[in-house]
Amino acid sequence: MTLDVVNTRCLGVAVLGTGTQVLSGPNITYGGVTTVSGGAKLVLENTTAFASPSVTLAGGAQLEFSGGSSYGFNKPISGVGSLVKSASGNIVINSNVNLSGALQVKSNGGSLQFATGINTFTDFVVSRPIFMDISNATQTQVDFARAVSGGTDVGGSDTFSG
Repeated sequence: MTLDVVNTRCLGVAVLGTGTQVLSGPNITYGGVTTVSGGAKLVLENTTAFASPSVTLAGGAQLEFSGGSSYGFNKPISGVGSLVKSASGNIVINSNVNLSGALQVKSNGGSLQFATGINTFTDFVVSRPIFMDISNATQTQVDFARAVSGGTDVGGSDTFSG
């Protein structure tokens, strides 16, 4: 998608229905909110600078971080849907995440870090090894004993609290 407009402060993106919309490149900039609903998927591929005020998921939608770059995501994510990490680089989410849905990891290598708040993922599906850091997160509610699936062992002596 190429947008060539003078004033992007009022422009937002809505991804509706089934299918996938990919926003690729280092600088995705517009001033309106991003809404993904109805089972749709929004893929941010190597998007190191994303300038929408927030992302709202509804109706089982997905927000996927893809590509080989490492980057930080600084916008709030909320609603009913899934967060997917398929990027091979490190992803740092520097904003609040309040989702009712799955956290899915589909990439080899890299890490996933929640630097601020995450709240209630219903499932944690891992199909590839990952290092996930939630040590700086607040309000963390993930029932790892019930929710982890996908051929990965969870062990050790870790304490999760919120």
